[in-house]
Amino acid sequence: MRILVFGGSGIIGQHMQERIPSGVTAAFPAHEACDLTDKERVCDVLSTFRPQAIVNLAGESRPDVVERAPYAHHAINVGAAYGLVRWCDRNHVQFVQVSTQAVFNGEEPPYGLNAACEPINEYGKQKRMAENLVLYYPCATVIRPTFVLGIRPNPNVGRPNPIELMLEGQRKQVNDRWFSPSFAPDVARCIWESALERPFSRVIHCGVPIRTNRYEIALALGLNPEPVSHSDFPGIAPRPRDTTYAEGAVHWMSFEQGLRDCLARDQKRIAA
Repeated sequence: MRILVFGGSGIIGQHMQERIPSGVTAAFPAHEACDLTDKERVCDVLSTFRPQAIVNLAGESRPDVVERAPYAHHAINVGAAYGLVRWCDRNHVQFVQVSTQAVFNGEEPPYGLNAACEPINEYGKQKRMAENLVLYYPCATVIRPTFVLGIRPNPNVGRPNPIELMLEGQRKQVNDRWFSPSFAPDVARCIWESALERPFSRVIHCGVPIRTNRYEIALALGLNPEPVSHSDFPGIAPRPRDTTYAEGAVHWMSFEQGLRDCLARDQKRIAA
């Protein structure tokens, strides 16, 4: 089966590349080779590879960046997803759109699949708009990973993950914004399974359904963090207060197993 993964340079995409399922021919075009806002180039890539499934990880995921210039990122966060799902619908191809817990306002946790989506920042609003557009088409599945944790297999590509920054000595950690964590290997597995076989639900929550925050994660790693409030960082985008997921969110690793995996990968990276 041929699967095309857009936006695969980040931590989720890197973990997907580590665990490509048997029988799958996967392509991970770099942004430089295929800008999703360039419709002509995208059509060329689709015609050449002829995918049987498409995964869309692409987009600007930094809330503060999107908040400052929402219009500048609308094309990649919303328009690209809409263009891809329309192509998939015409060509009878499965489409997986990767979204976020930021579609929730954080005031009514825990969040299940039928919870109302009322995003409070521009990033969440764009991701919710993309969800609404793609879910109009029966070929689409939306996966909402929550706060993604992990160590990049390729540390020279993409942005450092919050856990990487913690392990590198970042002490100030917010303790008044809560969420459920997800681990990159689990998210990668969830995406592959959804791309290979249409899931029962068209919206999937991926994460460990427990309530935690950045400060508690750093403590669980055995570090010595300094607790700070979200309000200690003036000028940044608002964050939902608590987006904890309800029971039933997809995961394979427990919180403790996920942290042990991160620590083992970090030690392996240091030793390399």
